[in-house]
Amino acid sequence: MEINQNTANKALGDRVYTLRAAKGMTKGDLAKAAGLSLFEIKEIENGKGNPFIEQLISLVGALDTTMSVFFEDFPS
Repeated sequence: MEINQNTANKALGDRVYTLRAAKGMTKGDLAKAAGLSLFEIKEIENGKGNPFIEQLISLVGALDTTMSVFFEDFPS
């Protein structure tokens, strides 16, 4: 199965949402912790954003996780 950009963005957004919810964080909490805007968090979680690597690194720190967790079980 070939992965396309929409599928990748949706999978990443779902993972960010799951990690955030597991930590009991609101979107606002995550935005503040990651140094991103609430709009950026909403776009990423809704699968509409196409985050830069810098944004992913910020999310890794804010969620106290690793980059690889974002891509575990990623559609292929």
